Amino acid sequence: MKASERKSLFDRNWYFYRGDVRNAESPVYNDSAWRKVDLPHDWSIEPLENQEPDKVVGPFSRESVGGFATGQTVGGKGWYRKTFIISPEDAGKRHELYFEGIYNQSEIWINGQKAYYNVYGYTSFRVDITPYCKPAGEKNIIAVKVINEGKNSRWYTGSGIYRHVWMIRTSPSYIEDWGTFISTNSIDKEQAVVILNTTIVNGDTEEGEYTVNINLTSPRGKVVSTTNSTVKMTSGNKHEIPFTITVKKPRLWSTDTPELYIANISLWKNKKKERRTIHPIRYSYHTFLYRKRI
Repeated sequence: MKASERKSLFDRNWYFYRGDVRNAESPVYNDSAWRKVDLPHDWSIEPLENQEPDKVVGPFSRESVGGFATGQTVGGKGWYRKTFIISPEDAGKRHELYFEGIYNQSEIWINGQKAYYNVYGYTSFRVDITPYCKPAGEKNIIAVKVINEGKNSRWYTGSGIYRHVWMIRTSPSYIEDWGTFISTNSIDKEQAVVILNTTIVNGDTEEGEYTVNINLTSPRGKVVSTTNSTVKMTSGNKHEIPFTITVKKPRLWSTDTPELYIANISLWKNKKKERRTIHPIRYSYHTFLYRKRI
């Protein structure tokens, strides 16, 4: 069997309970009575109990703490739980959960151990869950507690895991997910000079020699630039590697001709391939933009 892809959606088959319960972070907690949901999920748009004309209608309540500022909806507390198993093909890999957004305060447990606490509902965050996971083939339990209380916003926010969740799997040594930056130093019809910085992490237990290869592919699928850099890194070390890439006669991006170049970034350790990251990028006269796809 092939190993899992580097980044995959983690949205399906969660169990949800609206309210607070004791010991819901425990792996042995029985959540069979909870409601099954797929993410993204917002409990504040769900109908409230005890509907009463002119007071409680659907998800709206005149007694909402946030009032009209939060759309007369109700926050409170909620719990999410999900079971997952690491496949044998992914044994020994680093596993990371990427939450695009949870409103508002959230606590993350893996197999009963608290792995993270986030206090701001608008920020995305990543959690390295590798130290808390069981060996491949065994069941893991993730539990997420969410609190959205008080008048804490000037507009409707929703409550719960309101954006996507992703599972990211890498080798112990890897290209950092938010560690690649691209800018244009100069550009005209004849030539573009691109500055690319990428960060790699040595997560192995020993020193290693790491090589980053970059292949830049044109919108027509032709490799227009190839470069690499090699560094020695001790265990646990993080290193940012700069590159200067020259592209002859670049095809400039515009709304009429949305030309897209692809930067394929691969990491090798002692001449063995670790992982690859793909960055679609585009050139224009006035700005240089890129979209990151992992």
